[in-house]
Amino acid sequence: LPFPALFPPTFVTNFNRSRTAETTVEAEWLHHITFEGDHWKNVFTAGYLFERDHVAFRDFSTSANFGFLPPLHSSVSATRNRNASYYQDQITLWDRLFLNAGFRADQESQESNRILPGTTMRIHSKTDSLYGIEYTPRFSAALDLPEVHAKIHGAWSRNFHAPTFADLYFPGFSNEALQPETARSAEGGVTLGFLDGRVGGDVTYF
Repeated sequence: LPFPALFPPTFVTNFNRSRTAETTVEAEWLHHITFEGDHWKNVFTAGYLFERDHVAFRDFSTSANFGFLPPLHSSVSATRNRNASYYQDQITLWDRLFLNAGFRADQESQESNRILPGTTMRIHSKTDSLYGIEYTPRFSAALDLPEVHAKIHGAWSRNFHAPTFADLYFPGFSNEALQPETARSAEGGVTLGFLDGRVGGDVTYF
């Protein structure tokens, strides 16, 4: 104890026990349709993804009670369902121009049951649309110039990443108020080859 003059000598055994169980079930359907001509090719892709995540955190601790306070209990049981549909169109022209356009829509639902640390209070929450519908497009293009052993390429996309269950609920190291991460990215560059492709390099600005 930090203040032996205030507390009589005693033997205190601190004990911590935590348990985490996580399961994921995933099902996906994917289909390609190809159209071809003399100098062009078009590959259209469509898909659907269902993902179900379940996690259970349980924590028991006496490390913060100095031997004379009740032990701290906490538990979380949460389930998240994700429905996503996505589409992509890849076009090749004259075997040198490559165009790609992709689009994905995600919607998540979540249900959780929690016992707050140090209490017997149970909190139940459920939402059918956790963050609304999130749209993430992506576009890219590349031009192959075999005459000069070079390729010009560029891309633009929007990204979305929801906080994980550990980010939201892990006992003592989480924040339930976290919001999804979103970002937009763009890049462009050129790939060069020398000595008949035996030496090469790429310069990209992003």
